[in-house]
Amino acid sequence: MDAHYPDYEKVKKLQQELFNAQCELARELALPVVIHSRDQFDDTLEIIKNYTDLKVYFHCRGYGPQELEVLHNLLPQLRVGFCGNITYPAAVQLRSSLKKGIEL
Repeated sequence: MDAHYPDYEKVKKLQQELFNAQCELARELALPVVIHSRDQFDDTLEIIKNYTDLKVYFHCRGYGPQELEVLHNLLPQLRVGFCGNITYPAAVQLRSSLKKGIEL
């Protein structure tokens, strides 16, 4: 779920359908699901809360420590990656989530 670009509302429904299909396929094949979620935590959470049995890897997201804690409490098999965007000067929330992740 990626709402970073202005046309998100035009493709939101398609993104939701594809994300659900990806999660269903991951469940069927007993594979982890890799999630790219940017600027749409609520939309991502709305879908992923139906797949708490999956191994989940968030490879790219721009959320802060509160969102990380919600995911940690919801998903027992959660893994989180930190990409190059953690070095951006404006990525204060992302760096805060790294500190929170260490605490969890």
